[in-house]
Amino acid sequence: MHNSKTNFVKIIVFVLGFILLNDLINFCFVPKGGYSRMTIREMYSQKENIDIAFIGASLTQKDINPYIIDEKLGCTSFDYSFNAQIYTGTYYSLVELFKYHKPKTVVLTTEPLSYTCKEEQPLAQLSVSMYMKPSVNRIKFYFGMAQDGSYLDRLFAWRGYHIDSKKELVKNIKDKLDEEYIKYPQDKKLEYYKTKKSGYIGKGAVLKDAEGNTIDYNKLGKISIEERYKVEEIQEKNVKYLGKIAKLCKENDSKLILITTPFPRFEVLRSSNYFEFDNEVKRIADEFGIEYYNYNLIKPEFFDYKDEYFFDHLHLNNVGATEFSKSLAEFLKLRDSGENMNKYFYSKDEFYDSLTDISNTWFDLKKGKTTIKVIAGSLYSPSITPEYRFILKDLESGEEKIIQDYSTNNQCGIKLKKGKEYEVKLEARTQGIKDSKIRKYSEKVKL
Repeated sequence: MHNSKTNFVKIIVFVLGFILLNDLINFCFVPKGGYSRMTIREMYSQKENIDIAFIGASLTQKDINPYIIDEKLGCTSFDYSFNAQIYTGTYYSLVELFKYHKPKTVVLTTEPLSYTCKEEQPLAQLSVSMYMKPSVNRIKFYFGMAQDGSYLDRLFAWRGYHIDSKKELVKNIKDKLDEEYIKYPQDKKLEYYKTKKSGYIGKGAVLKDAEGNTIDYNKLGKISIEERYKVEEIQEKNVKYLGKIAKLCKENDSKLILITTPFPRFEVLRSSNYFEFDNEVKRIADEFGIEYYNYNLIKPEFFDYKDEYFFDHLHLNNVGATEFSKSLAEFLKLRDSGENMNKYFYSKDEFYDSLTDISNTWFDLKKGKTTIKVIAGSLYSPSITPEYRFILKDLESGEEKIIQDYSTNNQCGIKLKKGKEYEVKLEARTQGIKDSKIRKYSEKVKL
Protein backbone atom coordinates (compact mmCIF):
# COMPACT_ATOMS: atom_id res chain seq x y z
CA MET A 1 0.00 0.00 0.00
CA HIS A 2 2.85 2.35 0.95
CA ASN A 3 4.56 1.68 -2.39
CA SER A 4 1.31 2.41 -4.26
CA LYS A 5 0.96 5.79 -2.55
CA THR A 6 4.61 6.59 -3.25
CA ASN A 7 4.23 5.70 -6.91
CA PHE A 8 1.08 7.80 -7.16
CA VAL A 9 2.89 10.81 -5.65
CA LYS A 10 5.77 10.28 -8.06
CA ILE A 11 3.38 10.27 -11.00
CA ILE A 12 1.73 13.50 -9.82
CA VAL A 13 5.11 15.17 -9.30
CA PHE A 14 6.24 14.00 -12.74
CA VAL A 15 3.09 15.33 -14.45
CA LEU A 16 3.31 18.67 -12.68
CA GLY A 17 7.01 18.94 -13.51
CA PHE A 18 6.28 18.06 -17.13
CA ILE A 19 3.58 20.75 -17.32
CA LEU A 20 5.86 23.36 -15.76
CA LEU A 21 8.69 22.45 -18.12
CA ASN A 22 6.38 22.73 -21.14
CA ASP A 23 5.14 26.10 -19.89
CA LEU A 24 8.74 27.29 -19.46
CA ILE A 25 9.66 26.22 -23.01
CA ASN A 26 6.52 27.93 -24.33
CA PHE A 27 7.39 31.09 -22.44
CA CYS A 28 10.88 31.19 -23.93
CA PHE A 29 10.31 30.01 -27.47
CA VAL A 30 6.71 30.82 -28.41
CA PRO A 31 6.44 34.42 -29.72
CA LYS A 32 4.65 36.81 -27.39
CA GLY A 33 0.91 37.01 -27.83
CA GLY A 34 -0.57 39.48 -30.29
CA TYR A 35 -4.10 40.61 -31.10
CA SER A 36 -5.74 37.42 -29.79
CA ARG A 37 -4.12 37.74 -26.36
CA MET A 38 -5.07 41.40 -26.18
CA THR A 39 -8.67 40.65 -27.16
CA ILE A 40 -9.11 37.90 -24.57
CA ARG A 41 -7.50 39.88 -21.76
CA GLU A 42 -9.62 42.92 -22.59
CA MET A 43 -12.74 40.75 -22.55
CA TYR A 44 -11.84 39.42 -19.11
CA SER A 45 -11.12 42.90 -17.73
CA GLN A 46 -14.10 44.64 -19.39
CA LYS A 47 -16.01 46.21 -16.48
CA GLU A 48 -19.21 47.00 -18.33
CA ASN A 49 -21.31 44.17 -19.70
CA ILE A 50 -20.82 43.62 -23.42
CA ASP A 51 -24.23 44.33 -24.98
CA ILE A 52 -23.32 43.35 -28.55
CA ALA A 53 -20.61 40.79 -29.25
CA PHE A 54 -19.26 40.60 -32.79
CA ILE A 55 -17.73 37.17 -33.20
CA GLY A 56 -15.96 35.20 -35.93
CA ALA A 57 -12.60 35.60 -37.63
CA SER A 58 -10.75 38.39 -39.45
CA LEU A 59 -13.89 39.71 -41.19
CA THR A 60 -15.20 40.78 -37.79
CA GLN A 61 -11.83 41.94 -36.55
CA LYS A 62 -11.10 44.19 -39.54
CA ASP A 63 -14.53 45.19 -40.87
CA ILE A 64 -16.39 46.30 -37.73
CA ASN A 65 -15.41 49.33 -35.64
CA PRO A 66 -17.00 48.79 -32.19
CA TYR A 67 -16.50 52.43 -31.17
CA ILE A 68 -18.81 53.54 -33.99
CA ILE A 69 -21.38 50.92 -32.94
CA ASP A 70 -21.22 52.20 -29.34
CA GLU A 71 -21.63 55.82 -30.42
CA LYS A 72 -24.55 55.15 -32.75
CA LEU A 73 -26.45 52.75 -30.48
CA GLY A 74 -25.47 53.99 -27.02
CA CYS A 75 -24.27 50.54 -25.98
CA THR A 76 -21.10 48.58 -25.24
CA SER A 77 -19.93 46.39 -28.10
CA PHE A 78 -16.83 44.30 -28.59
CA ASP A 79 -15.05 42.57 -31.50
CA TYR A 80 -14.55 39.18 -29.90
CA SER A 81 -12.96 37.70 -33.01
CA PHE A 82 -9.83 35.72 -33.80
CA ASN A 83 -7.90 35.45 -37.04
CA ALA A 84 -8.39 32.24 -39.11
CA GLN A 85 -10.94 30.89 -36.64
CA ILE A 86 -13.75 28.65 -37.92
CA TYR A 87 -17.00 27.73 -36.15
CA THR A 88 -15.38 25.11 -33.91
CA GLY A 89 -13.02 27.62 -32.34
CA THR A 90 -15.70 30.31 -32.31
CA TYR A 91 -17.95 28.04 -30.24
CA TYR A 92 -15.39 27.41 -27.48
CA SER A 93 -14.35 31.07 -27.49
CA LEU A 94 -17.99 32.08 -27.10
CA VAL A 95 -18.46 29.68 -24.18
CA GLU A 96 -15.68 31.62 -22.45
CA LEU A 97 -17.30 34.98 -23.23
CA PHE A 98 -20.64 33.94 -21.71
CA LYS A 99 -18.92 33.22 -18.38
CA TYR A 100 -18.17 36.93 -17.99
CA HIS A 101 -20.73 38.79 -20.12
CA LYS A 102 -24.35 38.45 -21.18
CA PRO A 103 -24.69 40.11 -24.59
CA LYS A 104 -28.22 40.69 -25.81
CA THR A 105 -27.07 40.31 -29.40
CA VAL A 106 -24.34 38.19 -30.94
CA VAL A 107 -23.37 38.97 -34.55
CA LEU A 108 -21.39 36.26 -36.30
CA THR A 109 -19.65 37.13 -39.59
CA THR A 110 -19.39 34.38 -42.14
CA GLU A 111 -17.88 33.46 -45.52
CA PRO A 112 -17.82 30.30 -47.66
CA LEU A 113 -14.65 29.02 -45.97
CA SER A 114 -16.57 28.94 -42.68
CA TYR A 115 -18.39 25.94 -44.16
CA THR A 116 -15.85 24.29 -46.48
CA CYS A 117 -12.69 24.52 -44.36
CA LYS A 118 -11.76 21.01 -43.22
CA GLU A 119 -9.99 21.99 -40.02
CA GLU A 120 -8.85 24.93 -37.96
CA GLN A 121 -5.07 25.18 -38.01
CA PRO A 122 -3.25 24.58 -34.69
CA LEU A 123 -1.90 28.14 -34.59
CA ALA A 124 -5.42 29.58 -34.93
CA GLN A 125 -6.43 27.66 -31.81
CA LEU A 126 -3.20 28.15 -29.85
CA SER A 127 -3.25 31.92 -30.29
CA VAL A 128 -6.57 31.88 -28.41
CA SER A 129 -6.51 28.95 -25.97
CA MET A 130 -3.04 29.75 -24.58
CA TYR A 131 -4.44 32.95 -23.06
CA MET A 132 -7.71 31.60 -21.71
CA LYS A 133 -7.98 31.18 -17.97
CA PRO A 134 -7.59 27.55 -16.81
CA SER A 135 -10.98 25.86 -17.02
CA VAL A 136 -12.87 22.80 -18.20
CA ASN A 137 -13.81 24.77 -21.34
CA ARG A 138 -10.13 25.24 -22.19
CA ILE A 139 -9.62 21.48 -21.96
CA LYS A 140 -12.70 20.85 -24.12
CA PHE A 141 -11.37 23.40 -26.60
CA TYR A 142 -8.18 21.35 -26.92
CA PHE A 143 -9.92 18.02 -27.48
CA GLY A 144 -12.57 19.56 -29.74
CA MET A 145 -9.93 21.05 -32.02
CA ALA A 146 -7.46 18.16 -31.90
CA GLN A 147 -9.83 15.75 -33.62
CA ASP A 148 -7.83 16.27 -36.81
CA GLY A 149 -4.97 14.38 -35.16
CA SER A 150 -2.70 17.33 -34.36
CA TYR A 151 -2.68 16.57 -30.62
CA LEU A 152 1.02 17.21 -30.08
CA ASP A 153 1.14 20.49 -32.03
CA ARG A 154 -1.79 21.77 -29.99
CA LEU A 155 -0.37 20.56 -26.66
CA PHE A 156 3.24 21.61 -27.24
CA ALA A 157 2.87 25.00 -28.89
CA TRP A 158 6.62 25.41 -29.36
CA ARG A 159 6.75 22.49 -31.84
CA GLY A 160 5.35 24.49 -34.74
CA TYR A 161 5.31 28.03 -33.38
CA HIS A 162 8.70 29.27 -32.21
CA ILE A 163 11.32 31.96 -32.65
CA ASP A 164 14.29 31.08 -34.86
CA SER A 165 17.43 32.68 -33.41
CA LYS A 166 19.24 33.39 -30.14
CA LYS A 167 18.78 37.12 -30.69
CA GLU A 168 15.02 36.68 -31.09
CA LEU A 169 14.96 34.37 -28.04
CA VAL A 170 16.49 37.03 -25.80
CA LYS A 171 14.16 39.70 -27.19
CA ASN A 172 11.13 37.43 -26.79
CA ILE A 173 11.87 36.77 -23.12
CA LYS A 174 12.51 40.49 -22.49
CA ASP A 175 9.24 41.45 -24.18
CA LYS A 176 7.27 38.94 -22.12
CA LEU A 177 8.83 40.25 -18.89
CA ASP A 178 7.92 43.82 -19.77
CA GLU A 179 5.51 45.24 -17.18
CA GLU A 180 3.21 46.69 -19.84
CA TYR A 181 2.88 43.25 -21.46
CA ILE A 182 2.34 41.41 -18.19
CA LYS A 183 -0.26 43.84 -16.86
CA TYR A 184 -2.11 44.39 -20.15
CA PRO A 185 -4.67 45.89 -20.47
CA GLN A 186 -4.00 49.16 -18.68
CA ASP A 187 -6.33 52.15 -19.08
CA LYS A 188 -3.55 54.36 -20.45
CA LYS A 189 -2.75 51.86 -23.19
CA LEU A 190 -6.41 51.41 -24.13
CA GLU A 191 -6.89 55.17 -24.40
CA TYR A 192 -3.89 55.32 -26.73
CA TYR A 193 -5.34 52.60 -28.97
CA LYS A 194 -8.58 54.56 -29.37
CA THR A 195 -6.67 57.37 -31.10
CA LYS A 196 -5.10 55.14 -33.75
CA LYS A 197 -6.31 55.12 -37.36
CA SER A 198 -4.51 51.93 -38.30
CA GLY A 199 -3.49 48.73 -36.55
CA TYR A 200 -4.98 47.52 -33.28
CA ILE A 201 -7.45 50.06 -31.84
CA GLY A 202 -8.67 48.14 -28.80
CA LYS A 203 -11.88 46.18 -28.15
CA GLY A 204 -10.61 43.45 -30.47
CA ALA A 205 -10.68 45.63 -33.61
CA VAL A 206 -7.92 46.04 -36.19
CA LEU A 207 -8.02 48.75 -38.85
CA LYS A 208 -6.12 48.99 -42.12
CA ASP A 209 -5.31 52.55 -43.16
CA ALA A 210 -6.93 53.32 -46.54
CA GLU A 211 -3.94 55.38 -47.72
CA GLY A 212 -1.93 53.03 -49.91
CA ASN A 213 -4.22 50.15 -49.00
CA THR A 214 -6.90 50.18 -51.66
CA ILE A 215 -7.33 47.58 -54.39
CA ASP A 216 -6.02 48.67 -57.78
CA TYR A 217 -8.66 47.17 -60.05
CA ASN A 218 -6.51 47.87 -63.12
CA LYS A 219 -3.89 45.43 -61.85
CA LEU A 220 -6.13 42.51 -60.98
CA GLY A 221 -5.44 40.78 -64.28
CA LYS A 222 -7.34 37.79 -65.56
CA ILE A 223 -10.07 36.42 -63.32
CA SER A 224 -11.83 33.28 -64.48
CA ILE A 225 -15.43 32.48 -63.66
CA GLU A 226 -15.65 29.13 -61.91
CA GLU A 227 -17.38 27.16 -59.17
CA ARG A 228 -15.25 28.45 -56.34
CA TYR A 229 -17.18 26.96 -53.45
CA LYS A 230 -19.39 23.92 -53.83
CA VAL A 231 -22.34 22.96 -51.66
CA GLU A 232 -21.10 19.36 -51.57
CA GLU A 233 -17.82 20.59 -50.01
CA ILE A 234 -19.58 21.90 -46.89
CA GLN A 235 -18.19 20.05 -43.88
CA GLU A 236 -20.64 18.38 -41.50
CA LYS A 237 -18.52 19.39 -38.50
CA ASN A 238 -18.75 23.09 -39.40
CA VAL A 239 -22.54 22.89 -39.68
CA LYS A 240 -22.68 21.02 -36.37
CA TYR A 241 -20.74 23.74 -34.57
CA LEU A 242 -22.84 26.52 -36.09
CA GLY A 243 -25.80 24.71 -34.53
CA LYS A 244 -23.96 24.54 -31.20
CA ILE A 245 -23.32 28.29 -31.38
CA ALA A 246 -27.02 28.90 -32.02
CA LYS A 247 -27.99 26.67 -29.10
CA LEU A 248 -25.45 28.35 -26.80
CA CYS A 249 -26.83 31.80 -27.65
CA LYS A 250 -30.39 30.65 -27.03
CA GLU A 251 -29.42 29.20 -23.64
CA ASN A 252 -27.92 32.58 -22.71
CA ASP A 253 -30.90 34.63 -23.99
CA SER A 254 -28.80 36.18 -26.76
CA LYS A 255 -30.11 36.81 -30.25
CA LEU A 256 -27.75 35.36 -32.87
CA ILE A 257 -27.47 37.10 -36.25
CA LEU A 258 -25.38 35.74 -39.12
CA ILE A 259 -23.92 38.28 -41.56
CA THR A 260 -21.86 38.06 -44.73
CA THR A 261 -19.78 41.24 -44.79
CA PRO A 262 -19.25 43.20 -48.05
CA PHE A 263 -16.72 41.78 -50.52
CA PRO A 264 -15.35 43.40 -53.70
CA ARG A 265 -17.82 42.83 -56.54
CA PHE A 266 -15.40 40.63 -58.46
CA GLU A 267 -15.50 38.09 -55.62
CA VAL A 268 -19.22 37.62 -56.29
CA LEU A 269 -19.02 37.79 -60.08
CA ARG A 270 -16.18 35.27 -60.35
CA SER A 271 -18.21 32.57 -58.59
CA SER A 272 -20.61 30.93 -61.03
CA ASN A 273 -22.44 29.24 -58.16
CA TYR A 274 -22.37 32.15 -55.72
CA PHE A 275 -26.12 32.27 -55.22
CA GLU A 276 -26.47 28.50 -55.02
CA PHE A 277 -23.98 28.43 -52.15
CA ASP A 278 -25.54 31.48 -50.49
CA ASN A 279 -28.98 29.87 -50.62
CA GLU A 280 -27.54 26.81 -48.89
CA VAL A 281 -26.08 29.00 -46.15
CA LYS A 282 -29.52 30.56 -45.70
CA ARG A 283 -31.12 27.12 -45.55
CA ILE A 284 -28.68 26.00 -42.85
CA ALA A 285 -29.27 29.23 -40.90
CA ASP A 286 -33.06 28.75 -41.13
CA GLU A 287 -32.65 25.18 -39.87
CA PHE A 288 -31.07 26.51 -36.67
CA GLY A 289 -33.42 29.48 -36.35
CA ILE A 290 -30.68 32.02 -37.16
CA GLU A 291 -31.37 35.28 -38.96
CA TYR A 292 -29.07 35.55 -41.96
CA TYR A 293 -28.23 38.66 -44.00
CA ASN A 294 -25.82 38.98 -46.93
CA TYR A 295 -24.42 42.51 -47.08
CA ASN A 296 -23.19 41.92 -50.63
CA LEU A 297 -26.84 42.05 -51.66
CA ILE A 298 -27.88 45.05 -49.58
CA LYS A 299 -29.48 47.98 -51.38
CA PRO A 300 -27.59 51.29 -51.68
CA GLU A 301 -29.99 53.20 -49.44
CA PHE A 302 -28.53 51.17 -46.59
CA PHE A 303 -24.90 50.80 -47.64
CA ASP A 304 -23.39 52.86 -50.44
CA TYR A 305 -20.88 50.37 -51.85
CA LYS A 306 -17.62 51.79 -53.26
CA ASP A 307 -14.64 50.04 -54.83
CA GLU A 308 -12.19 52.03 -52.74
CA TYR A 309 -13.50 50.53 -49.49
CA PHE A 310 -11.36 47.37 -49.80
CA PHE A 311 -7.69 46.65 -49.16
CA ASP A 312 -7.77 43.03 -50.35
CA HIS A 313 -10.17 40.44 -51.78
CA LEU A 314 -12.16 40.10 -48.54
CA HIS A 315 -11.45 42.89 -46.07
CA LEU A 316 -12.44 46.53 -45.75
CA ASN A 317 -9.90 49.27 -45.12
CA ASN A 318 -10.61 51.82 -42.38
CA VAL A 319 -12.74 54.03 -44.68
CA GLY A 320 -14.84 51.04 -45.70
CA ALA A 321 -15.01 49.73 -42.12
CA THR A 322 -16.23 53.13 -40.93
CA GLU A 323 -19.05 53.25 -43.48
CA PHE A 324 -19.98 49.62 -42.96
CA SER A 325 -20.04 50.06 -39.17
CA LYS A 326 -22.34 53.08 -39.48
CA SER A 327 -24.63 51.10 -41.75
CA LEU A 328 -24.57 48.05 -39.48
CA ALA A 329 -25.45 50.18 -36.45
CA GLU A 330 -28.48 51.59 -38.27
CA PHE A 331 -29.35 48.10 -39.46
CA LEU A 332 -29.33 46.68 -35.92
CA LYS A 333 -31.32 49.64 -34.65
CA LEU A 334 -34.07 49.18 -37.24
CA ARG A 335 -34.10 45.43 -36.75
CA ASP A 336 -34.56 45.85 -32.99
CA SER A 337 -37.51 48.16 -33.67
CA GLY A 338 -39.28 45.31 -35.45
CA GLU A 339 -38.57 46.39 -39.02
CA ASN A 340 -38.59 43.65 -41.68
CA MET A 341 -34.99 43.86 -42.84
CA ASN A 342 -35.34 41.48 -45.79
CA LYS A 343 -36.82 44.24 -47.93
CA TYR A 344 -33.45 46.00 -47.97
CA PHE A 345 -31.76 43.18 -49.88
CA TYR A 346 -31.65 42.38 -53.59
CA SER A 347 -32.76 39.13 -55.14
CA LYS A 348 -30.30 37.47 -57.53
CA ASP A 349 -31.73 39.16 -60.64
CA GLU A 350 -32.06 42.53 -58.89
CA PHE A 351 -28.43 42.31 -57.79
CA TYR A 352 -27.14 41.71 -61.32
CA ASP A 353 -29.37 44.47 -62.70
CA SER A 354 -27.95 46.90 -60.12
CA LEU A 355 -24.39 46.47 -61.42
CA THR A 356 -23.62 48.96 -64.17
CA ASP A 357 -19.82 48.87 -64.16
CA ILE A 358 -17.29 46.34 -65.39
CA SER A 359 -15.37 44.87 -62.47
CA ASN A 360 -12.00 44.53 -64.21
CA THR A 361 -10.47 43.77 -67.59
CA TRP A 362 -7.47 41.99 -69.13
CA PHE A 363 -6.21 40.55 -72.39
CA ASP A 364 -4.34 37.55 -73.79
CA LEU A 365 -1.61 37.98 -76.42
CA LYS A 366 -0.89 35.66 -79.30
CA LYS A 367 2.38 36.44 -81.10
CA GLY A 368 3.04 35.92 -84.78
CA LYS A 369 6.13 36.73 -86.86
CA THR A 370 5.19 40.37 -87.48
CA THR A 371 1.87 40.77 -85.66
CA ILE A 372 0.19 40.13 -82.36
CA LYS A 373 -3.41 39.22 -81.72
CA VAL A 374 -4.98 40.84 -78.65
CA ILE A 375 -8.01 39.11 -77.13
CA ALA A 376 -9.72 41.11 -74.39
CA GLY A 377 -11.77 39.76 -71.53
CA SER A 378 -13.55 41.29 -68.56
CA LEU A 379 -15.65 40.44 -65.54
CA TYR A 380 -19.13 41.94 -65.49
CA SER A 381 -22.78 41.39 -64.68
CA PRO A 382 -24.73 39.38 -67.29
CA SER A 383 -27.13 42.34 -67.50
CA ILE A 384 -24.56 44.63 -69.20
CA THR A 385 -22.49 44.63 -72.41
CA PRO A 386 -18.79 45.57 -72.35
CA GLU A 387 -16.97 47.48 -75.04
CA TYR A 388 -13.22 47.78 -75.56
CA ARG A 389 -10.62 50.22 -76.82
CA PHE A 390 -7.13 49.07 -77.84
CA ILE A 391 -4.14 51.46 -77.75
CA LEU A 392 -0.54 50.87 -78.79
CA LYS A 393 2.29 52.88 -77.25
CA ASP A 394 5.76 53.08 -78.81
CA LEU A 395 8.01 52.98 -75.73
CA GLU A 396 10.93 54.51 -77.63
CA SER A 397 9.11 57.62 -78.90
CA GLY A 398 6.27 57.69 -76.38
CA GLU A 399 3.75 57.97 -79.24
CA GLU A 400 0.32 56.40 -78.65
CA LYS A 401 -2.05 55.20 -81.35
CA ILE A 402 -5.64 54.02 -81.03
CA ILE A 403 -5.82 50.67 -82.83
CA GLN A 404 -9.54 50.20 -82.18
CA ASP A 405 -11.91 52.69 -80.58
CA TYR A 406 -14.66 51.55 -78.22
CA SER A 407 -16.50 48.57 -79.71
CA THR A 408 -18.10 45.32 -78.56
CA ASN A 409 -15.44 43.55 -80.65
CA ASN A 410 -12.97 42.14 -78.11
CA GLN A 411 -10.19 41.21 -80.53
CA CYS A 412 -7.76 43.09 -82.74
CA GLY A 413 -4.56 42.42 -84.67
CA ILE A 414 -1.57 44.77 -84.39
CA LYS A 415 1.46 44.93 -86.65
CA LEU A 416 4.77 45.49 -84.84
CA LYS A 417 8.37 46.12 -85.84
CA LYS A 418 10.61 43.26 -84.81
CA GLY A 419 13.01 44.03 -81.97
CA LYS A 420 11.10 47.14 -80.88
CA GLU A 421 9.36 47.36 -77.50
CA TYR A 422 5.74 48.46 -77.18
CA GLU A 423 3.06 48.72 -74.54
CA VAL A 424 -0.40 47.41 -75.38
CA LYS A 425 -3.14 49.20 -73.46
CA LEU A 426 -6.75 48.15 -73.05
CA GLU A 427 -9.68 50.20 -71.79
CA ALA A 428 -13.09 48.69 -71.08
CA ARG A 429 -16.42 50.27 -70.17
CA THR A 430 -20.13 49.50 -70.20
CA GLN A 431 -21.92 50.08 -73.48
CA GLY A 432 -24.75 52.59 -73.32
CA ILE A 433 -24.07 53.72 -69.73
CA LYS A 434 -23.01 57.33 -69.43
CA ASP A 435 -20.10 57.90 -67.04
CA SER A 436 -19.55 54.17 -66.50
CA LYS A 437 -16.19 53.34 -64.93
CA ILE A 438 -13.32 52.73 -67.34
CA ARG A 439 -11.20 49.75 -66.36
CA LYS A 440 -7.66 49.52 -67.72
CA TYR A 441 -5.02 46.91 -68.31
CA SER A 442 -1.62 46.96 -70.04
CA GLU A 443 1.38 44.79 -70.88
CA LYS A 444 4.73 45.38 -72.54
CA VAL A 445 5.42 43.35 -75.66
CA LYS A 446 8.35 42.77 -78.02
CA LEU A 447 8.64 40.50 -81.06
